[in-house]
Amino acid sequence: MFCLFAEKKPQVSSVSMILSLPPRFEEKDSKPTISVHQNSVCLEDRDTSVNFRLHNAELSPLSCRGLLLNRHKDLQMTLRSLETKEDVIIQPARQDAAHINQSKLVEKIQICQNHLFCISCGNRILHRHSSFYRVLPLPSENWSDYADMWFCHRHDSHGASDVHDTTDTHDQQKSKPSPSLSPKANDCLVGTTYIMINSRHIQSGAVNSHQDELVCSRCGVCIGTSLTHKQSDQETKDTYKIYLHATTFQQTDDTSDLLTSKQSCEDRLQYYLSQLLQEESQLYTSFRFIISSTDNHNLSIKIMVWLLDENIEVYQGVCETTSNINQVIDIPAVLCVKLLYRCILSSSQAKPEDKAIYKLWERDNSVHGISLPYSLCQQMTSILINSTKKLPKSTRQLNGFNIGLLNVKR
Repeated sequence: MFCLFAEKKPQVSSVSMILSLPPRFEEKDSKPTISVHQNSVCLEDRDTSVNFRLHNAELSPLSCRGLLLNRHKDLQMTLRSLETKEDVIIQPARQDAAHINQSKLVEKIQICQNHLFCISCGNRILHRHSSFYRVLPLPSENWSDYADMWFCHRHDSHGASDVHDTTDTHDQQKSKPSPSLSPKANDCLVGTTYIMINSRHIQSGAVNSHQDELVCSRCGVCIGTSLTHKQSDQETKDTYKIYLHATTFQQTDDTSDLLTSKQSCEDRLQYYLSQLLQEESQLYTSFRFIISSTDNHNLSIKIMVWLLDENIEVYQGVCETTSNINQVIDIPAVLCVKLLYRCILSSSQAKPEDKAIYKLWERDNSVHGISLPYSLCQQMTSILINSTKKLPKSTRQLNGFNIGLLNVKR
């Protein structure tokens, strides 16, 4: 079996490539030939010829360096990559792109109104008489970080202009909880990866609520969470946060296009998770995260994530047959986020080194925490583990962490 794995980093114009060769290539009488061309890599031996063609890649064969046959019998090399037309498109201004997409979504919701459907099964989420008087874009996620320092210059109880004890006022402001935004009865607040609506808009029987998790009643996919906020000194859960990767707005009730879509639920979830990590990294200037969740049976999942590379192009090609073939394999480029991760699926059964690293990360102010529903944490763990298994053995771990990939939407 021939395998090719390559990572293209447009920002540094390099391609790291690994070729996994079959055992017979180690025989004494075997004289394999590996040739690198401008957009392909060819492996030849006796009566076998396999040509891997890399989409959107222009290599400089003479720049090959770092040639090494590692202990897993994988051949490693690094080449210089020439810039292509698509490389310019792949590196958009992320903040501007997110703002544009958010604005487009606001316009779409204003037109579609109550036509919100589960993207997995086509189940209608909002009742037919629901309508939004206001559809408003949300500010960035960290808008409230310094909101406790905001105040009107006439902030005393009687509106007087005389000076009173500023220390007491500051202590009172500090003791108050961070402000949160919640939609009014007929509002729809739009973020980059979710919307927030009042629970009164949800169609009866469309979703089931498990603890704080909202699940589609037809297919069982997690589509959002219920949020708790205080109203008149009482906690209420009348605000729902609906994930955009699990639902979609459209102008008609025809959901046949959703059911025949080539994009799988796993792809959409990977796009959501990679976008979430990139946005949180930009907002909080952090590359390390603790993603955690606990279900109603006190089962917890903790994932320590360290972002390595954003928006790299990954090529993965496999040729199963190794004899009497002359085959050409086209390998598309998949845009990915590369990260390190360690998972703690059970606190009681966690390894001592996992617990030690988790405690260090938990005390580190540069590590940002993200809370997700339990089912999403389960799916994220499964996606990361499966992506690690697809990597060459020599690239699956680094400094005790597993290496994983999450697909990014172009």
